[in-house]
Amino acid sequence: MGEVTFAPLWLRPQGPVDATQADVIEPVVAGTDAVICTIGTSFTRKPVDVYSASSRLVVAAMRRHGRQRLLVVTSSGVNPAHGRAGSRRYFGRTVYDDMEQMEPVVSASGLDWTVVRPPGLTDEPGTGYAVAENDIDGGLCTREDLAAMLPAGRRRTTG
Repeated sequence: MGEVTFAPLWLRPQGPVDATQADVIEPVVAGTDAVICTIGTSFTRKPVDVYSASSRLVVAAMRRHGRQRLLVVTSSGVNPAHGRAGSRRYFGRTVYDDMEQMEPVVSASGLDWTVVRPPGLTDEPGTGYAVAENDIDGGLCTREDLAAMLPAGRRRTTG
């Protein structure tokens, strides 16, 4: 099948871009075979829709361009069963709520999808990453390990 290319959907050509706009998402998806979506925003008390809105645009663009493989990054804070409900209640509730709205868009898309829910991210050097279907022990993940895991995950296919 050949090499799979991917496009990170966090673009900063002349500063932040609005990932809730189709004219931002469309050309990125058109130029790739698989999408790894690491779109994000800072914690705020204001309403957030960047995750849910961008995921709808990404899924629609992938369908239009015949792309199948989608990885999205949310957070372990999305699943209260992971013991991080306290941080969700006090820090970034609107961000976590929007991530929670994003996940069903992805899972109902009909695409070959994976939702990655890393725990708290750190800037420490990577130590190697682990992947599990439901839960992994530990409350932290290095950004370096997450960055290494995502391209490796783009090759998985359902079956």
